[in-house]
Amino acid sequence: MLKMFKNSLSSILFILLVSLILRISQLSNQSYWIDEMVSLYFTTRDAWFDIFRDNHPFLYHFILKIWIKIFGVGEFATRFLSVIFSTCTTAVVYILSRRLFINRFYPILAAVLHSISSMSIIYAQETRMYALFELASIVNLYFFYQTFIAKKDGYRNYIFSSILLALTHYGAALIFIYQGFYLYFINKTKNIKPFLGAFFALTVGFFSYLVIFNWPSLDWQKFKYIQEVTAQSPMQAILYLSNFSYINLAIFIFTLLMAYRLSKLRQNQVFNLLLGFITFSITTLLIASHITQRALMLPRYLIFINPAFILLFCYCLLKINKKWLPSIFAALFISTSLYHLPKAYYETKAPWRDLMQKISEHPGSIVLTTRTLAIRTPYLERYKIKVEKFNPFMELDFKDYFSLYKYLWVVENYWGGSNYIESLKERLKKSRYNIEVFEFKTKYSEPLTAIRVGI
Repeated sequence: MLKMFKNSLSSILFILLVSLILRISQLSNQSYWIDEMVSLYFTTRDAWFDIFRDNHPFLYHFILKIWIKIFGVGEFATRFLSVIFSTCTTAVVYILSRRLFINRFYPILAAVLHSISSMSIIYAQETRMYALFELASIVNLYFFYQTFIAKKDGYRNYIFSSILLALTHYGAALIFIYQGFYLYFINKTKNIKPFLGAFFALTVGFFSYLVIFNWPSLDWQKFKYIQEVTAQSPMQAILYLSNFSYINLAIFIFTLLMAYRLSKLRQNQVFNLLLGFITFSITTLLIASHITQRALMLPRYLIFINPAFILLFCYCLLKINKKWLPSIFAALFISTSLYHLPKAYYETKAPWRDLMQKISEHPGSIVLTTRTLAIRTPYLERYKIKVEKFNPFMELDFKDYFSLYKYLWVVENYWGGSNYIESLKERLKKSRYNIEVFEFKTKYSEPLTAIRVGI
């Protein structure tokens, strides 16, 4: 098998091609979901300041706004930007592996594992910042290793990568906090001035968002935390890292324990850096999730540890020092990942595109919803359908609407939405309105309910 990897350049180019193909596959099959529509809303407005209105730093939306001006709006066009970021992550995983592993096989293995990573594929197919966050985190890890462990690089690259990371996602705070802990307590680095400079940049950016952003608008996450059990546990995110396979998770843990026992990795810098980074991030988010009662233990928030997970697995395989066992574990991990790969393409997004096409068949419609008005982009704007927010628990008087519009639709899709939808249907019947209920969903998505109201 090693003969296949003698030509490293041709091998990595082939792996990058596979990575690209897997991320492009079925790219436009699903419609945009709520968060994607929010990103499109902010980036398609005329005012550039709107890119600061999301609850994440602005770098992704800045890039996306320029991208849209060139390639336009469409599921394939806008998601392809994330595909590029994710494919580049595969390349950086390989480059960092070349620094970590002397053996030529393991950098190739790390690139292969990332190319078929279900977690990476899923978020490479979203018009959100998560693929960029994964890329920025591994680039930052690369320069952190080069600067503070290998001591082969200057400080400028690390500081620059830290600034880009801080402008991508507020989860960067976890990365910086752990890096500071690692340098001071584990590695006992004397000169941490470059790190302090980067940490200062992050702190300024983070507190700026505390001032600018309206954090109470995230109160919906408290309801999601209560309703969705998986938001309270790290198991869902860990399964994403293991490509939805308990077998892979067992292989990873067994490999970790075996390498630790056989190679005495307690004082190993790379092992401590990767393992500490993963455990610190999961533990901190779990604690923060329970304290704030917010759904923070979501896989997309933990995508930044995906490359570190892969690198740690490969590093442990290298340290086992058994002739055939690492190859067997690697082959089994890859085989199981490929078996579960179709799950990365499950249609989990609510079919907003189908619903809006249905509504567009009824000219003169208006849509009422409790959701953010950002859902108007792109489908409602494409069909020139008006949308307004309303309070479903107030007195229902739609007479003014029917003087202006022929059809009135109540549209909902969020945790607990089905509860008020049921009570709303009963109230509408008692108010002698004619109603017709439509439900759109895929096998794996949350239901998307629409009530057409008539006199």
